[in-house]
Amino acid sequence: MVMQSKAIMAFQQAMKTMSSTSKNTESSAPKGGSNTGVVAWEGLGEAYFHDGWYNTAQWALQCTLELVEPKAEPNLPSPLAVSIHWLLGWVFQNLSEFPEALVHFDLALRLCKLLPSPPVPSSMGITNATIRPAIPPLIRATVEVARLQCLLLQRTLR
Repeated sequence: MVMQSKAIMAFQQAMKTMSSTSKNTESSAPKGGSNTGVVAWEGLGEAYFHDGWYNTAQWALQCTLELVEPKAEPNLPSPLAVSIHWLLGWVFQNLSEFPEALVHFDLALRLCKLLPSPPVPSSMGITNATIRPAIPPLIRATVEVARLQCLLLQRTLR
């Protein structure tokens, strides 16, 4: 029998605690949960991923998407959705399900391009000009590298 990591056991306990204390709160609403619930599910999925429990990680991350996506506006995605699709891409890549991995990497890239640009701060206060923040290009580059690795693995293993 494989022992679960302390991180996974802590997340599972947090999920039990959250579900028992949130019977009539936003996190039990049918159209999505609270940010705490979303972060907990994402963290649980990431913990399963790092422990090599890829099928269980896939399940937890898809539960997270069910909480995030109904609340997101079509042209204003959640940065969490980018992260979740990126993690799902890695999960599917580790399961050697390369077409599905590419779907999630491509979704992460598409959503990343739609992230809003914050106002540019200046010494005189906030200006009207906007630029893309430093983080989305970094995220986009990370996802693009992961996507290319997936394509190379897919070709190598054919």
